[in-house]
Amino acid sequence: MAVSAIVMGAGLGIDVPGASAQEMTAGVILEKMSGAERVAYLAGIIEGLAYARYVKDDKQAAGMGCIYDWFYKTRGRSLDIEKAFGRYKEHSPGAIVAALVTKECGK
Repeated sequence: MAVSAIVMGAGLGIDVPGASAQEMTAGVILEKMSGAERVAYLAGIIEGLAYARYVKDDKQAAGMGCIYDWFYKTRGRSLDIEKAFGRYKEHSPGAIVAALVTKECGK
């Protein structure tokens, strides 16, 4: 997912000097992206997690739906995620979101 973050950042015109896949941390996301860019980035993480869950669940949509609902139907969810990013700045953004999703939707 970290590689997709760089690609996503490039598509949004975000300048992350010298960034490599290993350097794309939650702290970098908070420091380098605007609020709108972070929401778009988070939507990409959610899409990846939801599709991976769909495949893992043998194309059953319940788990995927739970992930979508968790993100899109909960007011302030992106702010909750940003708070977690602030607490775990050195970690992968995808890993943080995956941990939060697992609490609600299981594995």
